[in-house]
Amino acid sequence: MSQQRAAEITGVSRTWAWGYEKAYGASNADLVRQRAAEARMPDPLPYEKLSDEAKRSLEDFDYFRKRYFGRHEKPWQRDAAEVVSNLLLTDDDEYVVINVTPGAGKSTTFTHDIPVWELCKNRAIRMMIGSRTMMVARQYTGAMRRTLERPYVLEGAEACLGKDFGRFKPGDGNTDLWRRDEFIVEQLHGYTIDKKEPTVLAVAKDTGFLGTRSDLMIWDDLVSDRNSKKSETRDELVNWWETEAESRVEPGGLCVLMGQRIGPDDLYRYALNIKSGEEPEEGADTRKGQYSHVVYKAHYDELCEGVHGKDAPAWPEGCLLDPIRVPWRRLTTLKEKNPRRFAVTYQQDEVDPHGQLVQWDWLVGGLSHWDGEEVMYPGCFDTDRGVCELPDGLLGPLISVATVDPSPTKWWAIQWWVYDVNSGRRYLMDLLKRQMDAPGFLERLGNGRYVGVAEEWQNRSVDLGLPITTWIVEHNAAQRFLLQYEFVHQWIGRHSVDLIPHSTHMNKLDPEYGVQSVAPHFKYGRVRLPWKPGMARRTTKPLTDELTKWPEGATEDQVMAYWFLEFHLPNLYTAEHEAPEMNRPTWIRAKFQRRAG
Repeated sequence: MSQQRAAEITGVSRTWAWGYEKAYGASNADLVRQRAAEARMPDPLPYEKLSDEAKRSLEDFDYFRKRYFGRHEKPWQRDAAEVVSNLLLTDDDEYVVINVTPGAGKSTTFTHDIPVWELCKNRAIRMMIGSRTMMVARQYTGAMRRTLERPYVLEGAEACLGKDFGRFKPGDGNTDLWRRDEFIVEQLHGYTIDKKEPTVLAVAKDTGFLGTRSDLMIWDDLVSDRNSKKSETRDELVNWWETEAESRVEPGGLCVLMGQRIGPDDLYRYALNIKSGEEPEEGADTRKGQYSHVVYKAHYDELCEGVHGKDAPAWPEGCLLDPIRVPWRRLTTLKEKNPRRFAVTYQQDEVDPHGQLVQWDWLVGGLSHWDGEEVMYPGCFDTDRGVCELPDGLLGPLISVATVDPSPTKWWAIQWWVYDVNSGRRYLMDLLKRQMDAPGFLERLGNGRYVGVAEEWQNRSVDLGLPITTWIVEHNAAQRFLLQYEFVHQWIGRHSVDLIPHSTHMNKLDPEYGVQSVAPHFKYGRVRLPWKPGMARRTTKPLTDELTKWPEGATEDQVMAYWFLEFHLPNLYTAEHEAPEMNRPTWIRAKFQRRAG
């Protein structure tokens, strides 16, 4: 098609068409038509000049999406938009974790529809749209840019944004900052933005953006299996989030960390555990969390009345978040095939209750509901017992054992247990979670004196009348850090203790003797944990955290240290209290009997 014909179709002069083709290389009538339509967009309109429909759209998110994008009403998306809008209106710095089931349209909602809605309300707002990679972040901001510059009505929609609110793409050829990854929208009354930040900026973990700040920062699916399963990658993500991402919010701004749960120790849980800097309210035990938490799960059991068709009402009137996009049939199939993924990824639970090593209800005790039935658990918490304390009246015999799961670079797990042979109960006396090297565990000084955790705990156990008789240490660490040194063997002889290396990898997954074998001892209350308010709870918490998160947790050192005890306990009891009877000739037995008489 010639320039003349394209100009006639689009209603512009031939000179304008020639200049446009020279500047942009355009040779397609549709492209020329679009650019011409952009040029005819009205200037940005102040609120008082908006149509009634446009004003209504700024108050009603469902109407906004239907009018300009042709989308159907989704109650959870309206609720999410209102959460973001209300937090933006406060004068405080706001932080929120929003966990959403996959398949419900969360990325489109949070990286396109909500940001565009807020931009129509306030052209001066500055936004960051973030993802793990810049490629994905650019896709999000590119979609926003196309929406803002589009001069026609989308199929199924009722109106065009630019015609209702005035153009967003700067006019007069001022496109210096109208790129896919960052752009500045035209302001009301021709005002310019003096600040260095663009209106919308794509950001990612794999790129730097220090020095840039925003009023609204939305991170979509930053958390993944790859950066959350191992403690090293998780710690790296947490450090990056604290130092580079989280701090980019302007005072009074909003940070949204959004996505689906990955596990009990993912970045979402880390953020939710952070306490705010505010003083607690009068009568409150602790400070509030820095982050608010909003959850949109696939199915709400508490609302379920058995109505699951695609025409069923969506949450909050029904039990399904979105009966069409996340249908019941898909959920039931997934739950059957992969219960863990269903519980964590779709229901936004931290762990699959059916896959937990130890359930929290087992530890607390009392009446609980499990698979629709009421169950009574004895519990494991001794709320009146502190660290290094035992209940009165134990008949014994008592076996005192320490277990150690060391690490040359990470956390050491050290536990002291007392086993009551008569009752079969295991009493946790003390627990240590500490980063240290081998000399911090045991070392001999030049004057021959021993120092370190092992020496301190051994002496304390003797002072309390419960001398530790056995130290169980992970095999590789025992060989590397301990048994190769002569002073360690001398320390063992000095205290008359046994040091038993434990081979983890050979037995860890054994169905009868592996880690899973410890569960019944908690379920039936045979493990007793000090839970007196204060230090006892802080001491015990690393163990309870790992027990209730295993095998999904980022660490398992405390679980391993406890498993060492259970794995070796039968042999310890037999060796110490059931020495084999020796066969003796009758004449020797008679001789000793005469002497005894």
